[in-house]
Order: sequence, then C-alpha cells, then structure tokens
Amino acid sequence: MNHLVLGYVGLVIGVIVTKKTIVWRVGQVGRVLLILPATVLVNMNMTISNVRYIITRDFVSLGLTVLSIWLLPLILLASQQHIVSESLIYQRVFVGCQVFLTGALVLAFIASDLLLFYIAFESTLLPTLILITR
Repeated sequence: MNHLVLGYVGLVIGVIVTKKTIVWRVGQVGRVLLILPATVLVNMNMTISNVRYIITRDFVSLGLTVLSIWLLPLILLASQQHIVSESLIYQRVFVGCQVFLTGALVLAFIASDLLLFYIAFESTLLPTLILITR
C-alpha cells in the first residue's frame, strides 16, 4: 500500500521537474505504471490478519481505490488536447493536481485510522479548488 502513495508523490515531483516537451509523457508512463500495483491489490488475501498499522483494505475501499487509480489515465487522456494549448505552468499545475488528488484519494480510501482519513480527505480540497476555479 505504501508503494502506491510513494509512487504518486514521485509522479508529482517528476511532472514538476521535467522538461516542457516530456511533461505529458512522464505523466502517461507514470500513471500506467501505477496501475500495476492496483491490480495486485485485487489479488491479495482479505483476511483480518492482513490488517496492519493504520492502512487497511476491505471490499469497499478496494473498489474505490482501484476505481480512482484507473480513472486517472482516462482523465488525463481526455483533457490533454484541451490543456496542451495552455501555458507550461498551467499544464504542470493541472497534471500535478490530478496526480496529487488521486494519491490523496487512494490514501483516504485505504486509511483505517480516523485521523489519517481526515487528513487525507481534507488534503483533496485544495487541488479540487484549483481545478474547479481555473
């Protein structure tokens, strides 16, 4: 589970520091690579012995997590033609907000601690505000 969250953090940093010509390629390759750990989540044994620390998975959170991960590539593919005419800063902010939002949703869906869920859920509000107001 932790590798999913760290993967999203790395993808946000990668989108921010890459050159102008490969911003979308880094986003596309990174999001496809993050789909692979999501398919591993489906095959894991869902017994109570797997509940460790503050991150857990059950059937509802598993479905929402996989749905969030699979929707990111579709969102970025659907908006690429519209965003490519914007400035480079806006492209990076858009892709970064989408990736951060998906990572925060994944963290919120797999959290079993109420405080971690609250922090992860509240961290989705700022990227959502940025995406809506732009």
